[in-house]
Amino acid sequence: MKKTLLLTSLVASMVAMAGTTGSVEGYSENKTTYEKGSDFLTGLKTTESTFGVKTEVKVKDSGFSFGADLKAKELKLFNAATTVDTVLTNVKSNSNVWAKYELPELKGVKSYVKATYETAGTLKGEADASYKVLENITAGVNSETSVDLKAVLGADKITSTHKVYVKGDYSVVKGIEGELGFSHNYTKPSTSVQSVFLNAKASYDVMKDLKLTGKVNFKHKINAEKVEEDSLLTGDKIKADYLHSYLVSGVYTGVKATELKLDAFIEHYQKDASEYALNFGFKPEVKYTGVENLVLSSKNVLGGTAEIKADGTTKGYAKLNANAEYTYKATDKVSVKPSLDVTAKFSEIEGTKFKAALEITPKVAVEYKPVESLTLSGDVAPVVKFSGNQAGFDYTNTTVKSNFNVKYTW
Repeated sequence: MKKTLLLTSLVASMVAMAGTTGSVEGYSENKTTYEKGSDFLTGLKTTESTFGVKTEVKVKDSGFSFGADLKAKELKLFNAATTVDTVLTNVKSNSNVWAKYELPELKGVKSYVKATYETAGTLKGEADASYKVLENITAGVNSETSVDLKAVLGADKITSTHKVYVKGDYSVVKGIEGELGFSHNYTKPSTSVQSVFLNAKASYDVMKDLKLTGKVNFKHKINAEKVEEDSLLTGDKIKADYLHSYLVSGVYTGVKATELKLDAFIEHYQKDASEYALNFGFKPEVKYTGVENLVLSSKNVLGGTAEIKADGTTKGYAKLNANAEYTYKATDKVSVKPSLDVTAKFSEIEGTKFKAALEITPKVAVEYKPVESLTLSGDVAPVVKFSGNQAGFDYTNTTVKSNFNVKYTW
């Protein structure tokens, strides 16, 4: 923790100079898991700690900005044995550094270029240009190229994604977002195109307290091994030859201090040449804020998965969630947020058979703001898990998560 604070102070003093705005923050993420055992100590299985520094700096009136997110299990700074090599080998593979330049606007065209290096061994370059075609509608093109530096550089190690997009509002249709694109590498033309995709979203205010939103997503592999997308049903990654999904969402705020939301969706995907599946369901949600400083909410999923074949089966899925969060202002500089989250999941429901999981998460978060530009925050949350099926239900493990963050802005 001391190392995180020391590094944060060092970076802050280096970049908080005249002519720049930005932020720098140091953070610590810790996770300890205890599994079912004869006692508390013998149940200890894993302990993970990540210390990191994240920064973003904008140089005023230049269009130039840069930043980094450096994560490490341990940063050995100001030690006689410390060398550049020992610091770099401690940096985790999901760290990155980046720089971005926004070009001066030219005849209404806004554009930028950005370069990112990820310590996993990937170099990315991005270019974007957009133009306001109507008063509230912007259209643009975006191109991103990724180079895998871990292996011998070849045409298949360079991948580009190109897309055209549109966003904005038009008449009564709000929040329009649409993009169409494809990805490819630089092998021979017959094998270079990897995948194509289409995403679209728009909202319509039916009346004062009712808004409807529609979403369409489509991904199809061409020469890629698989395409990926987060499942609307479970939230897990779906890897498939192709997938497409359709969602309609309604939000009603006509009840005092209450927000009601209902999503209806289907998603269809092909895992391989002979295996097709259809996920379907509803997501009812409710949030109540009628008591001062208290938020009560519930986010649920009711649906299932159907195998599309002659002898295919349909299996149900349900997630039931309840959450309560209270904000206590100890002083004008200190706030405390205790909360409780309970989530029960029932998967592969078929007749009287099912798999079940229960997570109970009490949490306490604290935020301290001694001055306007400095924020210190932290939280502790033991996640208690149970699992089982129709034959029985038992305790599985407890994961204690704690986070600490100090952020300085200027």
